[in-house]
Amino acid sequence: MPDEFEQFRDIFDQSFSVDGLRQIAKVSLALLQDPAPSQPAAILFVATVSQWIADSWDDRPITLEVAARVEEKIKPHLKRLLAIQKNEPPDQVKTLLDAAALAFRDSIYSGLDSDLTH
Repeated sequence: MPDEFEQFRDIFDQSFSVDGLRQIAKVSLALLQDPAPSQPAAILFVATVSQWIADSWDDRPITLEVAARVEEKIKPHLKRLLAIQKNEPPDQVKTLLDAAALAFRDSIYSGLDSDLTH
């Protein structure tokens, strides 16, 4: 990941948790406040998906199996989106965003164990 995303390394080294996902969203939103953020759409996507998952898991018991399944589907996409460089071609960015969105959709269909599935 580029240096500006160094603060994500520790978060992504841990398993998905509500606190970790909220931290990802918080750091992402802080990066968006930069006057010229690198790939703002990708950063916003990371913040939004992280917050949605954290909200859906908040105050409800989530099994390790569910957390691991969602993490396996989503984390690689979030990491890749955060690694996008400013000079990355727009069509490549769109392809990455689309793939991440479909992975999130698949996670919802296979069960975040939340009301997002309704």
